[in-house]
Amino acid sequence: MNPRLPYLTATIHIHHMANQAYSMIKSVAYAAQNAYDDDEFMKIPLQKEFPNADKDKLSELVKLQTEITLDDSIYCAQATGLIFTHSGLEKCIEEIIEFDSSQHPEEWVHFIENKKVSLKSIIEKSKDDIIKDYISDFTKNLKKESLLKKIDILLSIFKPNDGTMGDYKFDKEKIQHIDNLRHQYAHGKTGEPKIDETFSSIEYLIKTGDYFLSLMSEKYDVYT
Repeated sequence: MNPRLPYLTATIHIHHMANQAYSMIKSVAYAAQNAYDDDEFMKIPLQKEFPNADKDKLSELVKLQTEITLDDSIYCAQATGLIFTHSGLEKCIEEIIEFDSSQHPEEWVHFIENKKVSLKSIIEKSKDDIIKDYISDFTKNLKKESLLKKIDILLSIFKPNDGTMGDYKFDKEKIQHIDNLRHQYAHGKTGEPKIDETFSSIEYLIKTGDYFLSLMSEKYDVYT
């Protein structure tokens, strides 16, 4: 059994869990949208509780309250889906970076080649151990960087041909746009919810994760 297989399988499993969670969140959002579009759903009978209320005004109030509740539900589903999937992709990229740098440190040396090394390290450690330590520090610090920075570095290592996988095409500007949308959701600044646009963005993030997992699988000749 290839010793790398358990690690790669775990990484892929995490990504698939994010995909399943997204499907559940998407169902909630579309269910809310369908309810929003259902005229009968909007007409909740409250006349028995408020027999003396003006029926027209009561109906408008109920409709307004229902619209607010459904808007909130749709917004939360979209925000949760996008933020969760973005975090899942980022974790996936980080794990691929950590794994690849540990397996092929020679491909990562150029990132740390200008680092200063203490005399104590030279005395106490071998050259290979020093390189591994510095690369490990580099990848740990890389976690503080943006998703796009991590992706750029990983692409420089994998060097894919055309950035395609089936109907998927890697697009850095699109990921930047999605990253901005995710930031807006996190700070409640998106305005009118747009289900189809948001979930197409989520699907693109999922496919991006699949793409980088396929690059890793191809490099290590491990397919699950």
